[in-house]
Amino acid sequence: MRIRFAKVQDMATINKIYNFEVESGNALLDNVPRTGAKAVEWFHIHNQTNRPIFVAVDSRDDEKVLGYCALSTFIPKGAYITTTEISVYVQSSMQRKGIGRDLVSTALHYAQNRPDISNMVAIITTSNIKALNLFRGFRFITVGNIDNVAYKLGKWEGVTYMYKLV
Repeated sequence: MRIRFAKVQDMATINKIYNFEVESGNALLDNVPRTGAKAVEWFHIHNQTNRPIFVAVDSRDDEKVLGYCALSTFIPKGAYITTTEISVYVQSSMQRKGIGRDLVSTALHYAQNRPDISNMVAIITTSNIKALNLFRGFRFITVGNIDNVAYKLGKWEGVTYMYKLV
C-alpha cells in the first residue's frame, strides 16, 4: 500500500466508500447518497495546499483506492482558516489492516509541515469505537459530546469532538 494525493479519477471509488457508509454504516451521519457530480464538486473544493485529500492505494495498482483521508474546512469563517477537519474512511473489506492509521499519520505529518494549519478537529460518531480509538492513538483530545444529535438507520447517534494541535 502507498499513499498519494487524490486525483479526480479516484472519485468514483471514493464515492462508493462514502455511499456505503451513508447507506449502511455509522462512520458518517449523511443519509442521502452522494451523486458522482457532487463527489467531483467536493473534490474540486479541496486542494493540495492546506485542504488535500489523500488516498491509500494498492502498491501493485495505483488506481485501486483502498481508503481516503480528507482535510476540510472546519468552519467557513476567516478566523478559523488554520483549523482543519480531518475525516478518514476505509473500504469495509480493508478495515483493521492499518490503512486508516497510515492515512491519519500521513495527514498529520503533512499538517505539521505547513504554517497554514495549526490544528485538526475530528467529529466522530460516538458509536464508532474504532474511529475514536484510532484518533486517541494519535493523542487527539476529546473536548465534548453531543448526544442524540442525528437520527440514522433507525437509531439516534451522538458525535464526539476531538482535536489535536499540530
